[in-house]
Amino acid sequence: MLGKYYTEYIREEDGSTMPALLPASEIPSINQFRYRLNKVITEEEKSLIRAKRKDVSEGNNSLNDSDFLFDIHGPTTVVEMDEQEMDLSAVSYFDPSLAIGRFILHVIIDVQSKLVMAISVSLDNNSVVGATHCLMNLAEDHVEFCKKYGVEIKPEAWPSGNRVNAIRVDRGSEYMSKEFARICQENSINLIPTPARTASRKGTVEKQFSLFGAIWKDILAEYGLISKLHDSNHHEKAVLDYYDIMKICISNVLAYNMSEIENFKRSKEMLSQKILCSPINLWNYYNSKYHTVHPIGNKNAFMYSLMTPTTCYISKNGVRWEELWYQYNDTDIDDLRWKGSHHKMEVRMDRRDVSHLYYIKDNKLRLMTLNPKKTYNMDFKDMPYEIYMKYRKIQKELEAHAREQNIAIDVANRILVKSVLTENKRDTYANIQNMSENRIAVKNLIKSENAMHKALNSEMKTKEKAMIERNQKDRSWPSWDEISDHMSDEEKDFILD
Repeated sequence: MLGKYYTEYIREEDGSTMPALLPASEIPSINQFRYRLNKVITEEEKSLIRAKRKDVSEGNNSLNDSDFLFDIHGPTTVVEMDEQEMDLSAVSYFDPSLAIGRFILHVIIDVQSKLVMAISVSLDNNSVVGATHCLMNLAEDHVEFCKKYGVEIKPEAWPSGNRVNAIRVDRGSEYMSKEFARICQENSINLIPTPARTASRKGTVEKQFSLFGAIWKDILAEYGLISKLHDSNHHEKAVLDYYDIMKICISNVLAYNMSEIENFKRSKEMLSQKILCSPINLWNYYNSKYHTVHPIGNKNAFMYSLMTPTTCYISKNGVRWEELWYQYNDTDIDDLRWKGSHHKMEVRMDRRDVSHLYYIKDNKLRLMTLNPKKTYNMDFKDMPYEIYMKYRKIQKELEAHAREQNIAIDVANRILVKSVLTENKRDTYANIQNMSENRIAVKNLIKSENAMHKALNSEMKTKEKAMIERNQKDRSWPSWDEISDHMSDEEKDFILD
């Protein structure tokens, strides 16, 4: 509301415009704002607002003797991670006239400094794939990441590429999965699940979602904002696609990281130094004090850990995984193929795309790609794992149906063959004398039965018969009624006499 009604735009020397709030004397105080709300909001609307604010978490009533910073000494010591369905309906990037519903926003936020370290927007809810989207952004260069969406930033505006020591999560299925536990273990990250039904124990990231939601409700009301009103028509009003929403989320993160945290409890040292308490300032202050921020040592190894372990098979025909064939550049694999027998090989696959397999050799990340010479392969290029496995399921169902059908055909064929054998069953052996002469006689019979003139005569006889029938029909005499219609009475009498 301040940005809409109490902001003026100042033109800079280079011609650009910058928003600036009006002086405080021209902006209503919070008491004036509340007084105005009480005048314009009805009792029914107040009741609806109170109902929406009802606390659904029983954990908020539990006793808690410590605050969220207890035993945390420096940025990256503990981060919180969570996802939320955005209260915003979106449209397809390929066809803006098609609504696709909500995106899922994942956030990783540092507990001590409140800095948003990583985000991701996807359609993967309660999914390890969605969680790894956000972990990938943790390792990404945020300058290059923002540039993909048309946002230019300086490296110090959004720190990137830093490892974390512990992740605090809720008990969602993706975070409690063996796959997520493996990812944390391989990266020496301590996984801290919060007790069930205690969102307040993960309050840093929950508050971040609330702040984002407040921004969206203020600005995006007519652009697909999802509300609980029966006539909101949010899907019909949707206009933003994936790239638009990513740009908005990046802008929100940058604005949040630079904004002062109101009512932040400063230490005596911070008060003495008059530290400004924006997340980016707190990040820099606490890191200068504790020196806990360290870059991810090997980003390729980190990305490798986010992929799913699997097994491929090496044979003379090549490298096979889930009936897909891959090409490579590795003499050791060639040696295994020349040995002829089947060999197993531990690799990693990215669930976002089955076009590649990955493995580590000599401390380097190696890559296998779909073999284009196997024409069956290329139909599944750039396909996500879940979609490919649906096709594999259809393939297996068709193969099972084919086996059943072949068994039925084989049974029917065996019955027919047995009936022929039964009809020709004899009590004596066949006479094997003069076999060559007997063979020639049967050979001549077969030739006679399949002679060309018989096949041609059969076709010619069919055509000749049809022609004769047609001619007979054309030459048939007319009836007396047909003839008499064209005769005079005298002619009729003459013929009849």
